Amino acid sequence: MLKRFRKNVVIYGLISNVSMKQHYLPGANPVVIMGIVSLVGIIPLAYFHSLLIPLNIIFGLITLVQAKKARKLYQQHPERYTGYGRVEIGRVLAYIGITFTVISILFMILLGWSFIEAMNRTYQ
Repeated sequence: MLKRFRKNVVIYGLISNVSMKQHYLPGANPVVIMGIVSLVGIIPLAYFHSLLIPLNIIFGLITLVQAKKARKLYQQHPERYTGYGRVEIGRVLAYIGITFTVISILFMILLGWSFIEAMNRTYQ
């Protein structure tokens, strides 16, 4: 998706119009997709606890790294790119996905610990 805008440039005291193209920010769509995957991966977590936890964290961390690269590129030349909002959305989704995954890990540890305590009380 290309947008055109005109920018006034002063060259030797003369004003000229220069046409510049705005390109879509590279890496914006993969950041959103990976952020959604890290968030949606929580749903099956209730059924396959140990299998998907590493994948959720890996997808979330990859999303954060890609978002950092895209943000740095955008901050260098903000006038060249559009789609920065997608990078922010993907980054927020990755943070939410990682947070829910960590909470589920803590919940599983607490549940396992309480189960072991209940079993110890039963057999004593």
